[in-house]
Amino acid sequence: MEGFLFDISHYRELNNYNEKRIYINECFWKASKISDEYFINECEYIIIQIRNYCWMKPIINGVMIETSIYLSFDDSQIYNYVLNQQKYQKELIELQTKTSANISTGIKTNLQGFHSYLTLSQIETLFEQLKGNYIAENTNPDHFKAIFKNEPLSAGFEHVKWILLSRNDKPHKTALREFLKIAFGKVPSQKTIDVYISDKKGNPIKLAKPKKEANTEYWTDIFKKMIK
Repeated sequence: MEGFLFDISHYRELNNYNEKRIYINECFWKASKISDEYFINECEYIIIQIRNYCWMKPIINGVMIETSIYLSFDDSQIYNYVLNQQKYQKELIELQTKTSANISTGIKTNLQGFHSYLTLSQIETLFEQLKGNYIAENTNPDHFKAIFKNEPLSAGFEHVKWILLSRNDKPHKTALREFLKIAFGKVPSQKTIDVYISDKKGNPIKLAKPKKEANTEYWTDIFKKMIK
């Protein structure tokens, strides 16, 4: 198959779970920048490649058992991780489609938060460090935590207001983009961002297509330090 980012030969050369997970996330990150559909197809490709090339036959007392095959612990963990990411992305697209349709017809619906691998402790620490400088001082902590859970939001949910400004007194989009990457592993779609995050006046913040900026790593390091 051509046109995919994942390379099974490179993957099999990696030594442990952490290296494999980092490589998989790199593929996810690149695929997500192309399109949601590409991301889902990339997941499917990774699943097929691991299924076809990473099965092993057990050896008992020095004898290979020809009638049985299995995945190593690391590969099985990666396999399930990719399956879950694919499932989550499909559910998110379905939710966004339903939300868009319901908004256009005036029907209210239960929206859900993002999916994040941050712990509750990390989310609470992040909230305290962001409050007043990056997000509004009066941000409801429960509403902030809600966007990190793939669960229905409360009826009274209010936008998390991004108040950090750039030199032109507009929302600092580079900082917001890097925050989203650290918080959720990738930048959610613009439709999803509009549902949960706004500027200090409650207006949507439209993120432009990513580009290389000198201070990108600066903001990445700041948000990484917040969750350590």
